[in-house]
Amino acid sequence: MNKLVKMLTVSSATLMGVVGLSQLTPVHAADTTAKSVGTLEIKDGTQTLTSVDSLNFGDVAYNANGMTKDLKGTTEKATVEDTTFSQTAWTISGQTDSDVAELTINGQLLSATPKAVFTKTADAKFGEQTAAVKDANMSLTASQAFDNGTNAISMDVNWTLAPTTPSAKFN
Repeated sequence: MNKLVKMLTVSSATLMGVVGLSQLTPVHAADTTAKSVGTLEIKDGTQTLTSVDSLNFGDVAYNANGMTKDLKGTTEKATVEDTTFSQTAWTISGQTDSDVAELTINGQLLSATPKAVFTKTADAKFGEQTAAVKDANMSLTASQAFDNGTNAISMDVNWTLAPTTPSAKFN
Protein backbone atom coordinates (compact mmCIF):
# COMPACT_ATOMS: atom_id res chain seq x y z
CA MET A 1 0.00 0.00 0.00
CA ASN A 2 2.84 2.31 0.73
CA LYS A 3 4.04 1.68 -2.78
CA LEU A 4 0.58 2.51 -4.11
CA VAL A 5 0.49 5.78 -2.15
CA LYS A 6 3.88 6.76 -3.51
CA MET A 7 2.73 6.02 -7.05
CA LEU A 8 -0.38 8.09 -6.60
CA THR A 9 1.61 10.92 -5.11
CA VAL A 10 4.09 10.92 -7.99
CA SER A 11 1.26 10.69 -10.51
CA SER A 12 -0.62 13.52 -8.84
CA ALA A 13 2.47 15.66 -8.71
CA THR A 14 3.14 14.98 -12.40
CA LEU A 15 -0.43 15.84 -13.29
CA MET A 16 -0.30 18.97 -11.16
CA GLY A 17 2.94 19.97 -12.82
CA VAL A 18 1.48 19.49 -16.26
CA VAL A 19 -1.65 21.39 -15.30
CA GLY A 20 0.40 24.08 -13.63
CA LEU A 21 2.65 24.44 -16.66
CA SER A 22 -0.27 24.69 -18.98
CA GLN A 23 -1.61 27.55 -16.91
CA LEU A 24 1.71 29.35 -17.02
CA THR A 25 2.08 29.04 -20.79
CA PRO A 26 0.34 31.99 -22.51
CA VAL A 27 -2.39 30.95 -24.91
CA HIS A 28 -2.64 33.03 -28.16
CA ALA A 29 -6.14 33.46 -29.51
CA ALA A 30 -6.66 33.26 -33.26
CA ASP A 31 -6.68 36.61 -35.10
CA THR A 32 -10.30 37.82 -34.89
CA THR A 33 -10.18 40.48 -37.60
CA ALA A 34 -10.44 40.01 -41.37
CA LYS A 35 -11.02 42.18 -44.40
CA SER A 36 -13.20 41.64 -47.43
CA VAL A 37 -14.24 43.77 -50.37
CA GLY A 38 -17.77 44.28 -51.63
CA THR A 39 -17.72 44.45 -55.44
CA LEU A 40 -20.54 45.41 -57.79
CA GLU A 41 -19.76 45.23 -61.48
CA ILE A 42 -21.62 47.88 -63.46
CA LYS A 43 -22.62 46.92 -66.98
CA ASP A 44 -24.06 49.49 -69.29
CA GLY A 45 -27.68 49.07 -70.33
CA THR A 46 -29.03 48.55 -73.81
CA GLN A 47 -31.03 50.31 -76.46
CA THR A 48 -33.90 48.20 -77.77
CA LEU A 49 -36.33 49.02 -80.55
CA THR A 50 -39.61 47.99 -78.94
CA SER A 51 -42.08 49.08 -81.63
CA VAL A 52 -42.73 51.08 -84.77
CA ASP A 53 -46.39 51.77 -85.41
CA SER A 54 -47.92 50.66 -88.69
CA LEU A 55 -49.24 53.36 -90.99
CA ASN A 56 -52.83 53.16 -92.16
CA PHE A 57 -53.31 55.49 -95.09
CA GLY A 58 -57.01 54.76 -95.36
CA ASP A 59 -58.77 54.92 -98.73
CA VAL A 60 -57.93 56.63 -101.98
CA ALA A 61 -60.00 56.81 -105.16
CA TYR A 62 -58.57 55.09 -108.23
CA ASN A 63 -56.99 57.49 -110.69
CA ALA A 64 -55.49 56.43 -114.02
CA ASN A 65 -52.83 59.15 -113.57
CA GLY A 66 -51.65 57.68 -110.24
CA MET A 67 -52.70 57.84 -106.62
CA THR A 68 -51.15 59.54 -103.61
CA LYS A 69 -52.22 59.58 -100.01
CA ASP A 70 -50.59 61.77 -97.34
CA LEU A 71 -50.61 61.36 -93.59
CA LYS A 72 -49.91 64.56 -91.71
CA GLY A 73 -50.18 65.17 -88.01
CA THR A 74 -50.42 61.47 -87.29
CA THR A 75 -49.87 59.87 -83.90
CA GLU A 76 -47.74 56.98 -85.15
CA LYS A 77 -44.34 56.68 -83.55
CA ALA A 78 -41.25 54.59 -83.00
CA THR A 79 -40.45 53.52 -79.43
CA VAL A 80 -37.02 52.73 -78.04
CA GLU A 81 -36.21 51.47 -74.54
CA ASP A 82 -32.89 53.11 -73.60
CA THR A 83 -31.31 51.93 -70.36
CA THR A 84 -27.77 53.07 -71.18
CA PHE A 85 -25.88 55.22 -68.70
CA SER A 86 -25.10 58.01 -71.11
CA GLN A 87 -28.47 58.06 -72.89
CA THR A 88 -26.80 58.12 -76.27
CA ALA A 89 -28.45 59.41 -79.39
CA TRP A 90 -29.92 56.84 -81.76
CA THR A 91 -31.21 56.47 -85.29
CA ILE A 92 -33.84 54.11 -86.67
CA SER A 93 -33.41 53.28 -90.33
CA GLY A 94 -36.09 51.79 -92.53
CA GLN A 95 -35.94 49.86 -95.76
CA THR A 96 -38.33 48.00 -98.01
CA ASP A 97 -37.78 45.70 -100.94
CA SER A 98 -41.35 46.22 -102.10
CA ASP A 99 -41.95 47.98 -105.40
CA VAL A 100 -45.76 47.97 -105.28
CA ALA A 101 -45.72 51.66 -104.32
CA GLU A 102 -43.46 54.41 -103.03
CA LEU A 103 -43.44 54.96 -99.28
CA THR A 104 -41.99 58.13 -97.80
CA ILE A 105 -41.76 58.59 -94.02
CA ASN A 106 -40.38 61.75 -92.42
CA GLY A 107 -39.04 62.89 -95.78
CA GLN A 108 -37.19 59.64 -96.53
CA LEU A 109 -38.18 57.60 -99.58
CA LEU A 110 -37.75 54.00 -98.47
CA SER A 111 -36.09 51.52 -100.77
CA ALA A 112 -33.79 48.49 -100.50
CA THR A 113 -31.10 50.84 -99.17
CA PRO A 114 -31.72 51.74 -95.48
CA LYS A 115 -32.58 55.39 -94.80
CA ALA A 116 -32.53 57.19 -91.44
CA VAL A 117 -36.20 57.85 -90.63
CA PHE A 118 -36.24 58.52 -86.88
CA THR A 119 -33.56 60.11 -84.73
CA LYS A 120 -33.28 61.04 -81.08
CA THR A 121 -30.69 63.23 -79.44
CA ALA A 122 -28.64 62.24 -76.41
CA ASP A 123 -30.67 64.47 -74.08
CA ALA A 124 -33.55 62.00 -74.01
CA LYS A 125 -34.85 60.67 -70.70
CA PHE A 126 -33.82 57.31 -69.24
CA GLY A 127 -36.10 54.45 -70.24
CA GLU A 128 -38.79 54.68 -72.90
CA GLN A 129 -38.22 57.22 -75.66
CA THR A 130 -40.30 57.96 -78.73
CA ALA A 131 -39.85 59.60 -82.08
CA ALA A 132 -42.88 60.70 -84.09
CA VAL A 133 -43.94 60.18 -87.65
CA LYS A 134 -44.12 63.81 -88.76
CA ASP A 135 -45.40 63.03 -92.22
CA ALA A 136 -45.85 60.01 -94.42
CA ASN A 137 -46.85 59.52 -98.01
CA MET A 138 -47.73 56.51 -100.13
CA SER A 139 -47.99 56.90 -103.87
CA LEU A 140 -48.38 54.52 -106.77
CA THR A 141 -49.01 54.57 -110.45
CA ALA A 142 -52.13 53.13 -112.03
CA SER A 143 -50.02 50.29 -113.47
CA GLN A 144 -48.62 49.50 -109.99
CA ALA A 145 -52.18 49.28 -108.68
CA PHE A 146 -53.18 47.08 -111.65
CA ASP A 147 -50.06 44.86 -111.35
CA ASN A 148 -50.72 44.36 -107.64
CA GLY A 149 -54.05 42.80 -108.60
CA THR A 150 -55.81 43.65 -105.39
CA ASN A 151 -57.72 46.55 -103.88
CA ALA A 152 -55.18 47.10 -101.10
CA ILE A 153 -51.47 47.91 -101.14
CA SER A 154 -49.24 46.70 -98.33
CA MET A 155 -45.52 47.18 -97.91
CA ASP A 156 -43.32 45.50 -95.31
CA VAL A 157 -40.75 47.81 -93.76
CA ASN A 158 -37.68 46.48 -91.96
CA TRP A 159 -36.45 48.71 -89.14
CA THR A 160 -32.95 48.85 -87.63
CA LEU A 161 -31.90 50.72 -84.48
CA ALA A 162 -28.32 51.99 -84.17
CA PRO A 163 -26.69 54.25 -81.56
CA THR A 164 -25.19 57.36 -83.12
CA THR A 165 -22.80 58.12 -80.26
CA PRO A 166 -20.80 55.72 -78.09
CA SER A 167 -22.21 54.83 -74.69
CA ALA A 168 -20.44 54.72 -71.31
CA LYS A 169 -17.31 52.64 -71.07
CA PHE A 170 -18.40 50.35 -68.25
CA ASN A 171 -17.64 47.15 -70.15
